[in-house]
Amino acid sequence: DMLGTLNDIHVESEQREANGRYLVTASYRIAPVGDGHELRAGHTTFALESAGAIAGVLPRWRFAVSPIAVARVAVRGSTMFTLAGHTLDARAAAGESRPAFSAAGDYLLLTPASVSLRHSNRLTTASPVRLDALTPGALVTATVTARPTPEFTARVRDQLKGYLDSCAEQTVLQPAGCPMGKPIDNRVVGSPTWHITAYPKVSLVAGPSGWIMPPTPGRAEIDVRVQSLFDGSVRDERDTVVFQVSVPKIVIQPDGSLAISVAG
Repeated sequence: DMLGTLNDIHVESEQREANGRYLVTASYRIAPVGDGHELRAGHTTFALESAGAIAGVLPRWRFAVSPIAVARVAVRGSTMFTLAGHTLDARAAAGESRPAFSAAGDYLLLTPASVSLRHSNRLTTASPVRLDALTPGALVTATVTARPTPEFTARVRDQLKGYLDSCAEQTVLQPAGCPMGKPIDNRVVGSPTWHITAYPKVSLVAGPSGWIMPPTPGRAEIDVRVQSLFDGSVRDERDTVVFQVSVPKIVIQPDGSLAISVAG
């Protein structure tokens, strides 16, 4: 299943070298197995040498140069990916076991090979990446870039909304641990009330070591009764407060839950 789909195979040439080896070049059309990708034309040259004969009559041959290629796969935004239907962790190939946000590993493929690299779970997904390894001994590279799913974004949005709603429940001018606040020079009569009128639009991007939400604006309204220190008059005020909020750290827990850190 690592070789892919091979069609129209033809041996194009045989060339004998001075050392007795033969260079055999084959052409073909190849695509990742069962993945719906287009067939691409390719060719591969193998180096063969005699391995004697069976009963002195039937010739035997072996590869003089290993028909193995190295596939270096990098994963961004995750460490897991799927190769030809097999789910792999790039940390294992790199000899790492610590939690990581990105990883890369080397894998051996028998040439010619064509595989489709994928990544998908409830929180992150990646567009398929095709990797063709057609030349023995070559190093081929591919990068699988994960991006947040709508469910991931919605779950962060729900947690952020809950955090801001709890801020709005505080009946003070400067809610503790919250991004909004309103300084007032006059005397406050009674308790101020807050209302979130526009929640920040959640957009997740890849940071250096995890998913983050960059600083994003939101709006709140504060209703407060104030007494003038100048003439003692009392009036009701309603003001709009624009604030900034970011999520510099989002941790995906082993059970799939999210732990987020919010900064104003």
